[in-house]
Amino acid sequence: TPPTAPDSIQVPADEEFAMLQSTSTGRFTIDALKQLSKLHVKADATMEKFENLLKYFGEDGGEGGARPKRPHELFSIFSQFSRDFEQARPLKKSKSFGSNK
Repeated sequence: TPPTAPDSIQVPADEEFAMLQSTSTGRFTIDALKQLSKLHVKADATMEKFENLLKYFGEDGGEGGARPKRPHELFSIFSQFSRDFEQARPLKKSKSFGSNK
């Protein structure tokens, strides 16, 4: 009977790194992993900031158990507010609020 191959070959990390550095594909892989790691860190920080933004505007679901807003939902609210505000601006200029004239 032919010898069976081991399920996995254990290579020490420093040897694996040296093997990867020895080829252009390996160097590309190392660089891609570094860039991916940086992106994960930035994505985590961005999500934390977004969660804080949701809390600030009271859109985090609160204690009532409602689902927190997703980014596109929150920014849709901002967009609609901006449009409504721009439409209301000429009304304020043309009317004299609070006066009895």
